[in-house]
Amino acid sequence: MGIKGFARSIALLSLFSSFSALAGKADDTLVYASDSEPENISPYHNDLREGVILGRLIWDNLVYRNPDNGEYQPMLATSWKQVDDTTIDFQLREGVKFQRRSVHGR
Repeated sequence: MGIKGFARSIALLSLFSSFSALAGKADDTLVYASDSEPENISPYHNDLREGVILGRLIWDNLVYRNPDNGEYQPMLATSWKQVDDTTIDFQLREGVKFQRRSVHGR
C-alpha cells in the first residue's frame, strides 16, 4: 500500500468514525455520568447538586416550588390547605397511594 492508499484508508476511517451510533429500542437504560458520587439520593437528606438532580429524576414531591416566582405548584398533591399551625391537609392525585408507617418502630 502506497502513501495514497494509506491516506485514503485514514480518510475513510475518519469519515466512518465521525458518525454517532443510534441507540436501538432495546437500549432503554439511562446512563448518568458525574465527576462525584453523592452520599445518597434521598430528596430529604441531600444538599449536593448531583443528589438533588438524581432524586428529582426518581421521586415526585407532594408540591413543587417554582424558583422563578416562589409559588407552589401541584405534583402528587392536587390541593392542600393549612388546618392549623402544625397541620397541612393534602388531597392526593388519583392513583397515588399513601403509606402510613409507624413512628419510631411502634
